[in-house]
Amino acid sequence: MQIKITYETGMNPYSGMVDLAEKRGMLKKEGNSLVFITPDGEVIKFFRKKWEANEDGCLDKIMENFGKHPETVSIDDIITEE
Repeated sequence: MQIKITYETGMNPYSGMVDLAEKRGMLKKEGNSLVFITPDGEVIKFFRKKWEANEDGCLDKIMENFGKHPETVSIDDIITEE
């Protein structure tokens, strides 16, 4: 996972979030888009650049639903894999 830190703005709090969500199966690739389905059935579908830019708060919705999503994994599982 690559985290981008720019000199002008500092670290983006969402840096690496798309890769993590995709790796954990929360974001599914559908054609050229990435899709997230919230636990209540809302479908959020954007191209990768829009996900990385947090367009319409899409990454915020992933973070809000992180503990509720069936694909959620604990930080201990992530550390163990590395």
